[in-house]
Amino acid sequence: MAVRDSRAALQDRLRDIQKITDVALSQLDDQALLTELLERTRAILQADTAAVLVLDDTSGQLIATAAAGLEEEHYGAQPDPAGKRHPGPDGRPADR
Repeated sequence: MAVRDSRAALQDRLRDIQKITDVALSQLDDQALLTELLERTRAILQADTAAVLVLDDTSGQLIATAAAGLEEEHYGAQPDPAGKRHPGPDGRPADR
């Protein structure tokens, strides 16, 4: 039974990866592609929000370049000084 559950989990994960790497996405323009990837990633991770933050080398600030979900209202909002407001990979803000 455990092997069957493990195999099913792996198949589900593979389906999730295939959703993100879908060949049909290659037909989209840059903005539509980014929007679709964010939506698919947000759905797969079952998250409220997905966002792309780009580090501006000059200012050292993270700039929200795209968002899906709850963060959409902050898209294009004030820059984030090197991750002070947004959590890092461990979920904690960078200044803690």
